[in-house]
Amino acid sequence: SRIFIVPSLHRMHHSALREEHDSNYGAVLAVWDRLFRTVREGEPRSIGLSGVEEQHFADLVKYGFTSRVEFKRVPVMIENAEKA
Repeated sequence: SRIFIVPSLHRMHHSALREEHDSNYGAVLAVWDRLFRTVREGEPRSIGLSGVEEQHFADLVKYGFTSRVEFKRVPVMIENAEKA
């Protein structure tokens, strides 16, 4: 993991939390993240995009051949903090 991106490093890049996913940009070499101090090791607290429906294999294959991708949004329920 000092030279090459390994799955554990790449997983952090897919975190749902901004402070975690703004790291580990390298696709092959971890050297660039170490050089620019964007490497972050460990397990992400949460993976995925908040409010976006899970994509299946066929969706991911189609994504590679599409110039503009619209994600299916999941309705987000916001609870009212103040009760009437």
